[in-house]
Amino acid sequence: MNSYAEEKKVDVPIQKAQVNTARRKAKWKKVLAYAAFVGPALLFFLTIQIAPFIMGIYYSFTSWNGVSAAIEWVGFDNYIKIFTNDQKFYQSFLFTTKFMLAAVFISNLIGFGLALILNAALKTRNILRTVFFIPNVIGGLLLGFIWQFIFIKGFASIGNITGLSFFQQPWLGTENTAFWGNCYCICMAN
Repeated sequence: MNSYAEEKKVDVPIQKAQVNTARRKAKWKKVLAYAAFVGPALLFFLTIQIAPFIMGIYYSFTSWNGVSAAIEWVGFDNYIKIFTNDQKFYQSFLFTTKFMLAAVFISNLIGFGLALILNAALKTRNILRTVFFIPNVIGGLLLGFIWQFIFIKGFASIGNITGLSFFQQPWLGTENTAFWGNCYCICMAN
């Protein structure tokens, strides 16, 4: 039996082990690439969404005013107070529930109705589509005019009053200043 086991060991090609190692390395490279792309987004999500949610659950079991350093653990007392003694909670809960149901139902009903009208085989379909799309264009158009006024007249006035040449340059006149002006507009809009 020893000779048979030794023969089997010798029969295994070395290349197969090298292929498995190469596959494992390629798999790890793929995993690391996924982690490099997903990791920052996951960290951001955990920091911005999940951590405050968990802290909110923790604080709901405490008596803390949000300012003082002293945090007193009260367990389920806050929940018992809300569900048994607090009439304002029930009023707030009912109002929020009614508002949510009405707003969701009405907005979906209107949106569905408009979608049916805009996709129906009507002679006025293109006119209706234009009428419904114009408000989307007007907002951006008005913002464009407002920012144009700010860059041309507003900054020039600030420059004349303060004497700073930074504000007196043609903000939309050169490629470099127009780029940074547009960046400023986008940052202010968001």
